Amino acid sequence: MNYNGTVDEVDPEHGKMKVSVAIFGRTVSVELEYWKVDRLSPEEMMPSPPISPIE
Repeated sequence: MNYNGTVDEVDPEHGKMKVSVAIFGRTVSVELEYWKVDRLSPEEMMPSPPISPIE
């Protein structure tokens, strides 16, 4: 599966980054290694749909 996310932190010493990703309507922070992430060009970027708060 592919998800779009926002990079929150980069750890160059360990080759990892923390990314916020919307999964099943909730935003979660995941830690990924560099090789698991693809950078999108500006043309490929789309705004994420708004996430509704859970009531």
